[in-house]
Amino acid sequence: MRRALWTPVLAGLALLLSGLAVAQKPLHKDLPLNDPRQCPYCEGDPERMAAAGIVSHGGFPVGKGTTATVDEQLAGFDVFWIETAHHAIGLEVAPYKVPAKERDRFERDLAELRVVLPAIPEKIRSLDPWLRGHLYAHRVEKLYAWMQETLEVTDEVFPQRTDGKFDPAQGYFGMGPFLGMARKYEVLVMTSQASCSQWLLENYGIKTKFAQRWHEAERGALMLVTHLGEGGRRVDEALHAHLTYNLVQNYLNGYKHYSYDKPVWMLQGLAHWAERQVSRRYNNFDSGEGSAGERTTKENWEPPTRKLVAGEKAPSLGALIRMRSTGEMDLERHFVTWSMFDYLQREHPGAVGKLLNAVSGLMTAEYMPDGGRVGEATREAFREHLGMTTVAFEQRWRAWVLETYSTR
Repeated sequence: MRRALWTPVLAGLALLLSGLAVAQKPLHKDLPLNDPRQCPYCEGDPERMAAAGIVSHGGFPVGKGTTATVDEQLAGFDVFWIETAHHAIGLEVAPYKVPAKERDRFERDLAELRVVLPAIPEKIRSLDPWLRGHLYAHRVEKLYAWMQETLEVTDEVFPQRTDGKFDPAQGYFGMGPFLGMARKYEVLVMTSQASCSQWLLENYGIKTKFAQRWHEAERGALMLVTHLGEGGRRVDEALHAHLTYNLVQNYLNGYKHYSYDKPVWMLQGLAHWAERQVSRRYNNFDSGEGSAGERTTKENWEPPTRKLVAGEKAPSLGALIRMRSTGEMDLERHFVTWSMFDYLQREHPGAVGKLLNAVSGLMTAEYMPDGGRVGEATREAFREHLGMTTVAFEQRWRAWVLETYSTR
């Protein structure tokens, strides 16, 4: 799997962090800056790390190698590594001075983090890279927990073995413990576009300026490689939304193993819905091959969606179900897929997980992946779990949009 990603650059946002990067003061002058013992919050202590849900600060597989491999490839840059129960994360980022308007948002997350990492000061004006690592580890684990809650699953239902063998009588839940994948979900964030592009070229032979979602098939891992050089991602709110949008898609494709692409309209719809719970100011869009695709900087998606429905120009659910690639996603389809999941989440609690379950892990009688049956499975799921055909669902969604969404 390879997906190019694009987020619109919003003028002036990069200026927020210009001149704010200050040197990280090391606890130990004789150790590398990203050595676990340099972390001022857990100091690499196994007990303190375990209490915070941290498995390690490095030494785990990532990409085509390990954290040590990436450190060597990015010599001259410090990657701060952090591994959690379900994620392997690397952040090559500078300290972040918290703008006054973001302090309340940060404080909510930091208050939760202090429960397990009491060394975090009560008043934070700037986040050093170690604290940013712990913060994002906390955030993505919360996102993963939300994904499991949506799918109505727990870690226990997934196989601990990764050899592909399973008992048909117990149902198919993939080929590993991480929503069905063998390895944890990997994230690598670099500051500059140039560094990210060069790393992707050297490791995967891809020449692009965009972020990438990648399937490491041999290891059974789904990876996101991205950078802060576009889309306002130097602003924390934008980076948080960006990671949310992309991780949700990796989770869904990885659910019950990535053997085929999940329906495009579901991937995009739920990813947009999830990112907009984090931020409505920073929109993310997948790119088609060789193209940035259609996008918008609009914060409020209700009025354009309502206008599409009122003018009878909204694409039908049938057309959305038939899509095979993100290259078919125009702006109207982004609005509509988001809105359909907005409707499901608000009016039919629990239905999203049932629909996603219905299109995941499909197999033939010979126990081979059967992604060709996704459209049929989708229609069956609407009848079984929502008690209506896709046509009836679309009619109710349209009526709800006209009744619920604002005109401006």
